[in-house]
Amino acid sequence: MDEILKNVADTIAEKPVEIKIDILKRTWYHKLTKRKQRVFEIKPLALGSLVKISKELIDIDMSLFDTSNLLESNYKLIDNYGEKMARIIAIAVVNQKQDPANELVQFFINNLSAKELLQVASIVLQQMNISDFMHTIISIKGANVLQKGTANAKNASVNEVSQ
Repeated sequence: MDEILKNVADTIAEKPVEIKIDILKRTWYHKLTKRKQRVFEIKPLALGSLVKISKELIDIDMSLFDTSNLLESNYKLIDNYGEKMARIIAIAVVNQKQDPANELVQFFINNLSAKELLQVASIVLQQMNISDFMHTIISIKGANVLQKGTANAKNASVNEVSQ
């Protein structure tokens, strides 16, 4: 899993990132093939995957996090959102219109440690490329000439002077 951190530069350069996950709960098939890990590729996310992941993230209620009782609040977050985090990673790995197979979500639930979850989630976040999406929204909103008061410095100063 340390290779994941080495691939962050590739993530920023919008290249696919390969992650290797050790198979902890090996099935008869894995034992038969002597397969000890699975390799996945996380590419820069398509808009559809970005929307799916955003919907999953919106449902996470951070008010469950209680700084006065960290241990209990962590258990509640794990119980309520552990599967959701595995689903987010599966959506990023599939990166297609169809939802990921439940078997893939279960694979991540059964084989990722908390440390690996953090590392993979950080790669997913990089591949989501939220900053470029925000720049797109800001550019489109600022270019809207039908709306009163566009978002640029020249019009802001003209509006202030006319008032």
